[in-house]
Amino acid sequence: MDISLAPAVLARLQPLLASGGDASRADTLRALEDLETIFSQPLATSALYAHLARAEGGGAAIVDAMLAAGRRFSADDVVAGATFKALRACVDAARGDRGGAVRARARALATPAALALLESPARSGDAAAVGAAVLVALLVANDEQGKAVADAASMAALVAERGVPRLAAVLAARWRETPRIAEGVSLVLHLMGTASTDSRTEAVAAGALPPLVGALELWADDVPALRGAAAALMVLVNFSPHAKAAALAEGAPRRLVGVLRRHHRGGSPPSVLTGNVCAALASLTAGVTSPAVAADLLACDGWAALAVVLNDACGGGISAAASPVPRGGPPPTLSLQVAEAACMALTNSVKIAASILEKRAWEDAVVRAGAVAALLAAQRGGGADGTQRVGGEALTWLGSRSDALLVELGTCEAALRRSACYCASGACPNVPTNVCGGCNATHYCGEACQGADWRAGHKTECKALRRTRGDGDA
Repeated sequence: MDISLAPAVLARLQPLLASGGDASRADTLRALEDLETIFSQPLATSALYAHLARAEGGGAAIVDAMLAAGRRFSADDVVAGATFKALRACVDAARGDRGGAVRARARALATPAALALLESPARSGDAAAVGAAVLVALLVANDEQGKAVADAASMAALVAERGVPRLAAVLAARWRETPRIAEGVSLVLHLMGTASTDSRTEAVAAGALPPLVGALELWADDVPALRGAAAALMVLVNFSPHAKAAALAEGAPRRLVGVLRRHHRGGSPPSVLTGNVCAALASLTAGVTSPAVAADLLACDGWAALAVVLNDACGGGISAAASPVPRGGPPPTLSLQVAEAACMALTNSVKIAASILEKRAWEDAVVRAGAVAALLAAQRGGGADGTQRVGGEALTWLGSRSDALLVELGTCEAALRRSACYCASGACPNVPTNVCGGCNATHYCGEACQGADWRAGHKTECKALRRTRGDGDA
C-alpha cells in the first residue's frame, strides 16, 4: 500500500466502521485488513498519526471504530480475529510519543474486550488467541530511549479487570485448543508475574501451573508456545514454594528436559527457548532435595542435556569428548544468559542427586554426563561474571565431595591447556605450537602469548603444576 494514501484510507475507514453504519461484512473485513497493513508500516503510521492529530476525536476515534466493527459482527469469528489483529498492530505502532492517545483509548476499551473475547466459549481458539496478543502488546511500551519496558498503566488496567485470575482460568480451560492461546496467555502471566507478587499468587491459585506444564508436551513442536510456557513457569515458581511444589508434582523438570532434547541440538548456538527452559529448570531445582525429582532427572538423563547446553553456550567449551575452546572470548549476550541459567540448573540438579544416590553411582552419573567438563568450560570460557562464579562454586562443591570428580576435573583441565592457545587475553584463535617447558602442560601459539601469560600469572601457576607432578619448585 502506498504510504502517502494512509490519511485518505483512514478517512474512508472511519465512517465505514462506525457504529450504526451499513457496510457489508466483506467491506468491513477489507477495511480492518487495510488498517492492519497501515499500522504495520512505520512511515505510513507516522503519516496516520499526523492526520489523527488534526481529525475530530484524534487517535481515540480509530480504536472506537475498530471495536465498533467487531460489535456489529459479534457472532463472526473471522471479523473478530481481524478486529483484534488490527488492534494489535495499532497498539504495537503506538509505542512512540505520538501514540499516547491511541494507547490510552485501547487500554481503556480493548483490555475488557480482549478478556471477554478469551472467555467466550462461542469463540474459536484462534480468534480468542488474538485477544491475548492484544494484551501482550498493551503491556509493553517504549521508554524515552526507545527501549521496550513494562507499561505500568496497562498493567493497572488489567489488574482492575481482575485480568490475571481470569486469564489463568482461560488457560486452564482452553490451553489444549491452540498453541496460540498457550503462547499469548503465558506471556501475559509472565509479564504480570514479573511485576507483582499478587499476580503470581493469583495465577497459581487460579490453576495456571498444570496447563503451563502440560503445554510443554502437548505443544512440543511449537516454539513460541514453549517459550511462553517456560517463561511463565520460571516466574511463578521462582517466588512461590507452593507453586514450585505444584510444578514438581506435575513432572515439570522431566518435561523441560524433554523440550531441551527436542529443540537444542549439540554444537548449535543457544536460542531464547533454550534460555527460558534452563531458567525454569534452575528455578525449579533450587534448594530441592526430593528423591522423586532426582530419579526423574536421572531417568531422562537431564544432567547430560544441561551439560550439552552449557558447553554450547560457552562457545563450544569442553565437551564430553574433551574438545575445549580457549579461555575468555565471551560469546554474545544471549549465550551468556543461557550459560548462567544452564550452569545454575546443572549445579542444582547434581546437588539433588548427591543427597540421595550412592556415592559411586553419583560419581559415575556426573562424569558420564560431562557435567565437570561443562562447568569448567563455564568457569574458564563463559566470560560472564555470574556464570564464572556459579561454575567455580559448583566445581569446588563437587571436588570437596568426590576424589573421582577431582581426577575428572584434572583431566578436563589438562585437555583445556592442550587444545588451544592458553594466552592471557583468552581470545587468541591461533593453533598452539609451543608448550611451557616448566609445567609441560600449558600450550601457546608462540613466544608473545607465552610471555604475556607468564607475566599475567602463569609464573605462579607453573610452580603449582610442577609440584602436583612431583617435580619440586621451579
